[in-house]
Amino acid sequence: MAEKTKVPSTFIEALEKEKFNDLPAKALVHSYVNLLAHALHIPLETAIAMLRRDLPAYADNDQDLVGLGKITNRRSRLSIKKIFSPAFWLRPTSLALLVITIALVSAAVFLSSQWHRLGKPPTLVINNLTNAAVITSEYTLTGQTDPQATLTINTEAVSLDTQGRFVHQLSLPPGERTIVVEATDLHGRQSEQVFFVTVE
Repeated sequence: MAEKTKVPSTFIEALEKEKFNDLPAKALVHSYVNLLAHALHIPLETAIAMLRRDLPAYADNDQDLVGLGKITNRRSRLSIKKIFSPAFWLRPTSLALLVITIALVSAAVFLSSQWHRLGKPPTLVINNLTNAAVITSEYTLTGQTDPQATLTINTEAVSLDTQGRFVHQLSLPPGERTIVVEATDLHGRQSEQVFFVTVE
């Protein structure tokens, strides 16, 4: 029978001689009984019932021997309960796992945001000017862009503060004028806003 089923002969002898202390783990017992029942043409439920009758310790509430699926499902539910219990996370290995997971997620979010930023031109916000506006010849233009960007207004370089904000005094002759604001980042990407205004 051992040669036919590949079940260890020591296991078969332990069952025949009722040496239940020599049996392996419950899940392994179930697998072996399944193979033996199949070889002997005995329904699995019958073999399991006989095992329960002769060995009550294998029929406790924690692990049901009727089907490996039930054993797996019960173990899964127990594992989920343990994972959400405070005691589980107070163990050193669980804390280390939690810290590593948080670090990996944070790194992934950071790298994703950096990759996203690398593909975009710099931001450019003009606070106090709209297209077709009527302005005075001496006009103060304010706004904000990325702190590392280079800013020009009508090709004139404009300085930025550490937050990327700027205040620039425009001196324009009366008439219809164009104001071009450009921000260029370190990779050469540009953002541009063009305003057509009337200067009084």
